[in-house]
Amino acid sequence: NRDPETAEHIWNRVLEVDPNYSEAYNRLGYLYLSQGRYEEAEAAMRKYAFVAPDLANPHDSLGEVLMNVGRYEEAEAEFARALAKQPDDFPWSQVNIGRVYLLRGQVTKGVKLLTDVRQVLRDTRWERIIALTTTRALFEHGLMDQLNDHSLHFVQAFPDDDSTPYIR
Repeated sequence: NRDPETAEHIWNRVLEVDPNYSEAYNRLGYLYLSQGRYEEAEAAMRKYAFVAPDLANPHDSLGEVLMNVGRYEEAEAEFARALAKQPDDFPWSQVNIGRVYLLRGQVTKGVKLLTDVRQVLRDTRWERIIALTTTRALFEHGLMDQLNDHSLHFVQAFPDDDSTPYIR
């Protein structure tokens, strides 16, 4: 549902019927995050992790909330928990750790990790997102020596992308 109030009502109604329906907490957490209701988003994601303790995604989702409020060390710990639960097929937490590095100003470390993950996610929609994130970070930090190579890769890999004219 595109109406946030209706969506919130529906997910809360689902939880009244089944308080252990983990996806409802995930949806509510992202809904609250999008509305800037950070404490509620964090609470929902912590419940999500509690009712789905064996899954990686609840920790990744909680990490995203923490990252968005600037609690980078806690966010990185949650992403690491997600990777510990699903190390071989959950690259989203690696992407998010790379984003944490960039946000903390650890640009070289973040770009390296994101570049490595981009290779794993080649030919997926995530490859573009990672390439764009990396290119923007290099530009914002004035790392022109690395920016040229990443820009060239982006333009060649995504010639029809809306961002290509700006990156070119």
